[in-house]
Amino acid sequence: EIQMTNGSPGPTFPRKLSLTDCSVVARYLATMTRKPSEQIRQQLRFTPYPFEDVGMLMGQSNPDLYLFSSDYPHAEGGRDPIGRFSKSLQGQSIDAHDGFFHRNFRTLYPSV
Repeated sequence: EIQMTNGSPGPTFPRKLSLTDCSVVARYLATMTRKPSEQIRQQLRFTPYPFEDVGMLMGQSNPDLYLFSSDYPHAEGGRDPIGRFSKSLQGQSIDAHDGFFHRNFRTLYPSV
């Protein structure tokens, strides 16, 4: 069971993917065809705030889980969300960078 508050599982949730596999009650896990972490990787995506270190989050979980988003021009969107995210993605592969800015969305919503 994934518990959410206000629709958000919290900023540390993606980093705990492997823990979801062992935290599910055994009788429920036995009926599942996929591990909880596999289901999460296939069905969920996260949109970090520009001030969050998305590169670090990717390194601690899975790069396919993160999507670019912005509330620009609102304050929480930041003045330069693309620049801030690009800076935090330094050191990540080109594949992770491309995934964050467009491919991860297309994978989740292929008909859009």
